[in-house]
Amino acid sequence: MSKPSSMGRARARNWVRRLTAGAVASGLLLTVWAPGATAAPRPLSVDVNIGDSCVSGEAKKNAFVKVVVRDAASNIKLREVADTGPYGEWGVCGYADAIRTGDKVKVVVFETGQSRKFTVPQLTIDANRVSEVVSGKAPAGSVIMVGVSSAGASYVGLPDYDVTESVVAGAGGTYSHDFSADGIDLIGGASAEATWKSAGGAVQVHRLTSVPGLMVSIGESQFSGSFKPNAHLGITVTHGASQVATGDAIGDSYYGGQVYGQFVDADAEPYAIATGDWINAPALGSDGTFQVPAINGSANLSNERVSGTCFASGLYVVAAAGPDYYEFGFTFGTAAANGTFTADLSDQLNIRKNFTVQIGCYTANADLVVETFVTH
Repeated sequence: MSKPSSMGRARARNWVRRLTAGAVASGLLLTVWAPGATAAPRPLSVDVNIGDSCVSGEAKKNAFVKVVVRDAASNIKLREVADTGPYGEWGVCGYADAIRTGDKVKVVVFETGQSRKFTVPQLTIDANRVSEVVSGKAPAGSVIMVGVSSAGASYVGLPDYDVTESVVAGAGGTYSHDFSADGIDLIGGASAEATWKSAGGAVQVHRLTSVPGLMVSIGESQFSGSFKPNAHLGITVTHGASQVATGDAIGDSYYGGQVYGQFVDADAEPYAIATGDWINAPALGSDGTFQVPAINGSANLSNERVSGTCFASGLYVVAAAGPDYYEFGFTFGTAAANGTFTADLSDQLNIRKNFTVQIGCYTANADLVVETFVTH
C-alpha cells in the first residue's frame, strides 16, 4: 500500500494502524518497526524556474532550509531560511533578481545536514505556432521534458490539450519536438515548458514560455496578449497603402510572457484600431498578419439574438451583461463561410436597453479581435 499524498492527522493514524497490522501479519515491515530503527529522512529536492525569483522543493517536514543563490560573479541574489510544511514542502522568493543561467544555488537542511549545490544550466525555449515545434538549448545529452498546455487559453471551442514529451538534447546542445506528431495545434495564449533534471531527479530547472497570441479591440488603442518572455514584439498597423500606427511591447518574464501595449500614430498619439486595418506582427509567426473584420455587431432585443461578421469559418464568442452585471449570458460557435453568425442567448437572459455586448472573433491561431457596444 502506498502512502496517500494528502491527509489529516486522524486519517494518518488510521493509515499507519492499517499498514502496521498488515505488515506484521506478512512480516514485511518487521525491520522498519523494530525498536531502535530510524527511518531515513525525506530526500531534499530543489525546483527553480529561470526567469522567476523563487526557489522551492521538498525536505524533512517541520525543518529549517537555508537557501543561497549567487550570480556567476558570486554576488548574493537571494539568501533566505524557510520552514518546511507538514508534508516537507518549502519555498522562498527574492524581491527582484530572477534566476538566470549561470546562477549558483545552494540549499541546506539544518536538521539533517542534507544539501544540494548546483549551477543553473542553460535552458531556453521557443514555441512556433505555425510549425507546432517547441525547441531550445540545453546541456548536450540531457533528457528534457517538453510540455504544452492550452489551460487558460482553450475555451469557446479552441483546442484543448496538456501533453508532455521526453527528448534528448543533441551534441550541439539543442533540442526540439514537433507537437503536430501528437495532433497538437499550438494556439496563441497556450503555454510551453522545458524541464531539465539532474541525475536522480533531485534538482529540476524549468523554463516557461507562451505561444504567441494577440488581442486588439475595435475603437481602442490598447492591445494585450502573450509572447516569449523578454522578447520584443513589434507591430505595425496599415490601412490601405499607408502605415497608420505602430505598437510595441516586451514579454513579461515574471508572468509567462504577458504583453500589454498601446498603438500610436506618427505623432505618438494613441491610435484606435478601426475596421479594415491590417495588423502586422511577424514576431507572432509567419501567420501574424490579419485584417480587422467589420464585425458590425447588433442585438435583437425581441429574441435575444446577437449577430455580426467574424473571420470566414472562424470561431466567435458572444457575451452580454446587464448594467449591474448580475444578468449575464455567454455563448460561442463557428461563423459561416462568409463570416456571418447569429448567437441565441434566449435561454440565458433577456437582453434589454443599456446591456453591454462583446463579440470576439478568432483567427486560425487564436489571435482575437473584439468589438463592444451598448444596446439601445
